[in-house]
Amino acid sequence: MFGIVPAYGLVDAGMNPPTLTSGQKFRLAVQYLNPYTFVFVAGEAGVNQARNSPSEYGQGAEGYGKRYGAGFADGLTAAVFITGLYPSLLRQDPRYYRLGDGGLSHRMGYAVSRVLVTRQDSGRKAFNVSEMFFIRPGRNLLSQKRKRFFRRGRARQHSVCLRCRLQCAEGVLS
Repeated sequence: MFGIVPAYGLVDAGMNPPTLTSGQKFRLAVQYLNPYTFVFVAGEAGVNQARNSPSEYGQGAEGYGKRYGAGFADGLTAAVFITGLYPSLLRQDPRYYRLGDGGLSHRMGYAVSRVLVTRQDSGRKAFNVSEMFFIRPGRNLLSQKRKRFFRRGRARQHSVCLRCRLQCAEGVLS
């Protein structure tokens, strides 16, 4: 992103890479564990600490630690499920295929549409079940259990919105 943060899972315009195996999809998911993630999660925990969100975590080092741990666990879980497990089971390609040309509004529309549309391993376009099944808090059994385990629902929704905005911005600007 912005030429500084590595863009794992990014396919340049016009490229037609081979299909990923399930193992490669999980290796792509584990790339979440990079130094930039630790910094981003620390920043996100700091913003949530300043907002006292969620308030149940309290303030001070303990509250910050809870926010950091919840944010990190949430991101890692999302990476494993959205990039590894669901794409393997559903035969979807978790990579982002960059749009090579077009104006800002066209590129922005494309980036936003990738939340809903992905590629199958066969190369066909398909509904992005991998992303939508996981990102909809409170709408399915798995996310309901995750929400109870990691954090309260309102905090999860803010994090999801922030991550969607960052994903769209990265897609448009890259």
